[in-house]
Parts: sequence; C-alpha cells; structure tokens
Amino acid sequence: MKNKWQKPYLIGALENNHGGDFDLTKDLISLAGNAGLDGISLRRWSTDVAFTQEYLNKPYFASTRLDLFRANEIEINNLVDLRSLCSNLNISFIGCPYDLTSLDEICDLNADYIQIDAGLLSHTELLSSAAKTGKHIFLVAARCTDYEIENALNHLDPLHLTLMHSVHSETMNISQSAIGIIPHLSERFDLPLGYYGTDPGIESSVAAYTLGATCIEKPFTTDHRLLGPGHAKSLDRDELRALRIYLDNIYESLSFSGPRVPLSFEVDVSESGRAALVSVRDLNAGEVLEHQMLTIKLTDKGISPAQINSIIGRTLAYDTLADEPLTFGMLGD
Repeated sequence: MKNKWQKPYLIGALENNHGGDFDLTKDLISLAGNAGLDGISLRRWSTDVAFTQEYLNKPYFASTRLDLFRANEIEINNLVDLRSLCSNLNISFIGCPYDLTSLDEICDLNADYIQIDAGLLSHTELLSSAAKTGKHIFLVAARCTDYEIENALNHLDPLHLTLMHSVHSETMNISQSAIGIIPHLSERFDLPLGYYGTDPGIESSVAAYTLGATCIEKPFTTDHRLLGPGHAKSLDRDELRALRIYLDNIYESLSFSGPRVPLSFEVDVSESGRAALVSVRDLNAGEVLEHQMLTIKLTDKGISPAQINSIIGRTLAYDTLADEPLTFGMLGD
C-alpha cells in the first residue's frame, strides 16, 4: 500500500556564495534549475539598518564584516532579473530579509516565499511584518531553545510556516548535525519540519528526510575552489544532482506502508527460490494428503509450508510426481 508521505522540497541556499557577482549568481540559479531544485534562497539586507556599527567594524578574515556585507550586496535592478530567471526556470524565489526595508524590497519583487534566518528568530518586528504578507515562511531554528522557537511562533501564522532545524558552527560535520532533534520538534510544535544542513555532503540531509524533514535546504556552489569560506563546505553541481536523485528515490520507498504483502516487483523468481510443499513420492489422484507425504524444498512456485494445516486431509485431483511442488489447483474440494 502507498501512504501519503510528502515529496521532498529541495532548496538551494545561495548564502554569500554569489559574492555580489551578478553573473555568478545567474550561474548558481541556473545550476539549481538544471539540478531539479524546487527553489533558491537569497539573503537581502540594508547594511546600516540591519547591523550595528560596532558589529560591522569587527574583523572578518582579512577585512571587516562591513566589507563582507557590502561585497555581497546585489543591486535591486539585478534582483529583478534574478527573480525573472527563477520564474523562467520554474523554481521558487525565496527572499531572506534581514530588516524591514529588505522585507519590503523582497515583497516588491513578488518573492514566492520568505525565509527568516536563525539570527533573526527573536526579531519580533520582522516576524510580525513577514506574517502580514501572507506568504509561506521558512523559519530557521539554530543556536536557540524550544522557548525561543515558541516565542517566535507567537508572531507567525502556523498555517503558512515550515520550521527548519539547523546547526550553525564554524567547524560543522555530519556528527554535529543533531538531526535526531527533528522528531522532537515535530512532536513539540506540530508543524511541517525542514532541515537546513550546513555540514558538508548530503548524508545528513538524506537522513533528515527519513526522520520527517520534508523540506531540505543546502548551500551550493559552482566550484569548491572559489574564493570565500562558504564554497568549500557547499554542495557542488554533482552533489546537488545526487541529493535530488537520492531524495526522490527515498520518497518512492517511504511512500509504501503496511500491512506487509508481496509487492508487484517481488513477483519475479528469486535466485535462491522460496520454501514450498513438495511430494516425497509419486501420488495418485484421489489420495488423501497426510503429513508424511510431504516435505519442504526451495522452488519457484507452490504452497507455503505455513499453510500445511489447510491442505492436510484434502484429496488430490491429479496425479503428482515425486519432488513436485503442490499447488491449490492440484487439490479437490
């Protein structure tokens, strides 16, 4: 039987991998479309509105955070073209605003959905304003407690919301992905669950889907060797395609449910055969079957030994050779 398991919704997170380069951003979005992704997420901020000056002035690698944020800004006119590219590729455009000004810009672009990143979980003004748009919201929960999630949910509409489990760390690996939290979040908040995987590779994303995260989001790149700390841990084009294929294949497998019955693709004969009742000697039509007339051997047809009590005492309708599997068609009334 088939159950109603939800097909995986796969999002590619641009994060800062576009580097503010319009052509690279187009290449990334095209890669997402060709890999079969359902959507891409793109961050948007107004630097002086979203961040404090103290935060902006702090060092970041060989420069400051201010240099990083300004380098990753995309002109609004270019955003219009990128939005159109998503529409042409039939993938969703998901805007990630970091302030109210950016939220307005994202709405003006007619973004399909809105994503609230982890650092904004307690930004009550942004949460309430995003909810008023009526758009579906992906809420990323990392570096937080259940209480903080619950407080954020008080400002959002649960009918238009997916809660995204995530872990943010400078040195992420699969063992730190904490995907075992997903069933707890599902039970605790009774919401659609997703997983925003920041660790390298696709293993945790595949496992998260089997735990109930029907939305999967991963950062991606065209080349691991590009400059910037995000490219090395992001999925490249081959990994991105593999993730899409694996998730779809698992979806097909998870869509089956009980009770256990032979499946249509199990009907083919197994190389090792299957246990069945066979005659120990030549039997004649009209003989009444007894236990000592039968034994169990592997073959490709015949009555299961589990059904022996239902045939003992019945009469053979046809002559049966020694070592021949019995079938119900050989039996009389």
